[in-house]
Amino acid sequence: MNINLIYSILLKLIIIRLVTSCSIFLSLNCSCFQSDFDLSISSPIKLYSHLYCQGNSLNKKTFQLPFGFDFKNQNRFRTISIEFSHQNQYEIHSNQFDSLALLFSQTHDHAKIEISIRFKDFNKIIFHKQSLTSNIFQPKHHQKHLTLHFIPKTINYIQVNYIIYIK
Repeated sequence: MNINLIYSILLKLIIIRLVTSCSIFLSLNCSCFQSDFDLSISSPIKLYSHLYCQGNSLNKKTFQLPFGFDFKNQNRFRTISIEFSHQNQYEIHSNQFDSLALLFSQTHDHAKIEISIRFKDFNKIIFHKQSLTSNIFQPKHHQKHLTLHFIPKTINYIQVNYIIYIK
């Protein structure tokens, strides 16, 4: 058997084992990823340390109850990446992302916590007062990092029109 074919099969088996769809936020398409550390822990539930979610719309209820059925078991994430695309206008409400802190509640205190939020294909973004607060993170974690990506809709290759409001 060809050695490249063997590596290809092994890689597919590893990916299937490490990546799974998970129900965290009902209006977003989320995938959970396991690290080597997650695989070494014996637990009655599968533990995941990385979360990636995509959505086409963001509204007041995106990160509020009801949460998906996996939400209560998935509170050990170290990285969360959320991407929104194809919405002309985003309105970020006060404390909108605060529920993300629940996803780190059982993560080890000394773990580096990273959140990345990406806004794509927009013409206008409105940030309300206290829309991005320190409540996004658990207070017990010392290493925290928030990255925001803004990728506006381009009208042509020369001109980019976008507006970011802070209320």
